[in-house]
Amino acid sequence: MSEPSPQSLYISAGEHAEAWKKQKIKTASEPSALGFPHYIVGAYHPAIAEVDAALRSAPYQLGFSPEDWHTITDLQILKKEQVYDVEKMRTIQLMNAAFNINNKKLGRDMMVQAEKRKLMAKEQYGSRKRHKSVVACANKVWTMDKFDRHGQQQRWYPTMPSNATTE
Repeated sequence: MSEPSPQSLYISAGEHAEAWKKQKIKTASEPSALGFPHYIVGAYHPAIAEVDAALRSAPYQLGFSPEDWHTITDLQILKKEQVYDVEKMRTIQLMNAAFNINNKKLGRDMMVQAEKRKLMAKEQYGSRKRHKSVVACANKVWTMDKFDRHGQQQRWYPTMPSNATTE
């Protein structure tokens, strides 16, 4: 069996523009750097996309982290309206927009390589082609939900929807 080819570390202007055109303009990022709107708009201009792609590609290819990417802002958001108790709030982290999109690429590239090398557990359904989360959910119900919290097998019978016929 031949070794799978490595993923390209080069980020072309086309790949860069395609990735940014899929992003939401309202996505928040670390406020001291350029945000999502800058990169999304720049993706539509060939010269700007070329420069931005080079600035994204260099750290990805050479394995370094630009100083701007080291700043992450913690932001508290409300889980429930008008409930300002810190314990009942959610913390999100805002990172540099270019760092964010490079992390997305890294995650996708790692999944591709893991799949090529057959390193993914068959139970891993998230972010995989030809794998649906509804199947994972059904597998969980059919296997795990047959047991109560003490590990005792429960009587389990599939139920027929009320509008189904038994012909």
